[in-house]
Amino acid sequence: MSKSSQRGTPVRRRRPPTARLTEWKALLDEAADRYERPDFLEEDPLSIPHRFSDPEDIAIAGFLAASLAWGNRKSILRSCEDLLDRMDGAPADFVRSARDVDLKAFDGFVHRTFQEADARDCYGRDALVDEIVTRVGRDRFVAVVGASGSGKSSAVRAGVIPRFSDLPCFVVTIVPGTHPLDERLLL
Repeated sequence: MSKSSQRGTPVRRRRPPTARLTEWKALLDEAADRYERPDFLEEDPLSIPHRFSDPEDIAIAGFLAASLAWGNRKSILRSCEDLLDRMDGAPADFVRSARDVDLKAFDGFVHRTFQEADARDCYGRDALVDEIVTRVGRDRFVAVVGASGSGKSSAVRAGVIPRFSDLPCFVVTIVPGTHPLDERLLL
């Protein structure tokens, strides 16, 4: 933040040159032509929520697809299909009625860095993950703290970090120690 903005004086931002805006528009138009086609959607994780008609199924399937959506599209689709099959193709019903014994359906589920324990531990934490993502978008630095075993690491690693995988950002996770900030800063 510049000194003038710290004192409450508005900071003037320069508008990009017309040539740059024209270049950006051409790039965006090209991307729209490439991606805004029904045949692209069929082989994209965005197709996952489109398989459902119930709004709750759509929301949960979309959340799951977004959580897994980094990497190769075919691999993502296979993992999404596997995860939804483990929920008997009814994600909203599974989330509403699953008991601890039903969570065994996630045993053996792996997608890249998302391990089976992450699927179990992140279950039912949508509100927490949404809150953390909102705070990161607003504050840029967020500390997730809590009692040992409360699921902080799982919520962050299986829920929050995947949502930022395609963005140019720097994620640091600090594991508690005697002096965690000092220890991390030595990296």
